[in-house]
Formats: sequence, structure tokens, C-alpha cells
Amino acid sequence: YYPQLDYSIEHPTNQLAKQSQMTKDSELQDKKIFEIAKHYGLFFFYRSTCPYCHRFAPILKAFTEHYGFTLLPITLDENILEEFPNSKHDEGQAQKFNVSVVPAVFAVNPL
Repeated sequence: YYPQLDYSIEHPTNQLAKQSQMTKDSELQDKKIFEIAKHYGLFFFYRSTCPYCHRFAPILKAFTEHYGFTLLPITLDENILEEFPNSKHDEGQAQKFNVSVVPAVFAVNPL
């Protein structure tokens, strides 16, 4: 028997152990995202005519509110999504980030 080759040592195989491991992993992931939110903000590029942008906007809004990210929504067609009434109009940021498809999200370190 070679315990170092036993998959179940590092990866639980019974249901209760799997749930416990998933909870632990989720908590660690949350902790890391909260830490990232302290140092990075997000740029969100969208078009009001994009159906994917409309579907993604409430998800992104909930994500940023939950984790405390600063978000700068940028409209590429001058029309604003209802989730982001404080949107800015594109003033060349999309070109600087080479945005070719939307929705597009970038993590930005302001320092």
C-alpha cells in the first residue's frame, strides 16, 4: 500500500467530508477576494444594446457590493444601464484596455 498515492487523503470522497472541504475552500476564496478588493478596483465596459451586459450587470453589482470593490462602469454607447446610474462615458479608456467585446471587466490597481 502506498499512502502517498491515495487520492482520498487530500481529496475527501465521502459526502460529509466533501461538504466540509467545499465550505473551507469557499471561505478561503472569499477571504482572498476581500483582500484583493482592498487593493484593486474594477472597470466595467458595456453597451446598452448588449443583452449579455444587461444579464451580467446585476451579477457584477451584487459581487462588487458583497466584496467591497470600487467599480467604475463605463458606457461605450452613451446610454446608461439602470444598475449603474453613475456610469461614465468612454473617454479613451476602452482603447487603452483594448476592449473589443463587451461585457468586459478589468481589475485595476490605482497605485
